[in-house]
Amino acid sequence: MSHRLGLPGLLAAATLAAVAAGASGCIVQHDNPPPPDTEISFVETQLFPAGCGTVTSWSVHLRELDQNGTGVCNDEIDFDGLADATTYTFDINGYEGQNLCWQGSCTVPTEYGVQTFGDCSAQIKSLCH
Repeated sequence: MSHRLGLPGLLAAATLAAVAAGASGCIVQHDNPPPPDTEISFVETQLFPAGCGTVTSWSVHLRELDQNGTGVCNDEIDFDGLADATTYTFDINGYEGQNLCWQGSCTVPTEYGVQTFGDCSAQIKSLCH
């Protein structure tokens, strides 16, 4: 004996299959992009006129958050997740081998969602040359 489904039976079977398939759940997600990051970055070649080779390593200390970053030739040091419309103070040291040869401090303001490059070169003094 064969079973034949007419059009109403086919529609009912299709609806039942669709409901059964959806029983496991269908979740629609709207992924909003994260808010833009507010950061301050430093590049060795902008800070030290002696440049790569003479400056063998360097460090930046963010006073307000007590965070440190270190780098070698051509490294970029980034401080991200900062508050917008805020001015931060940085202490910068440059080394030739083990010798502290450049030192200075400066303030850099932030803007919402912008990567600001701190140019503190005018505040960095040469201690060795």
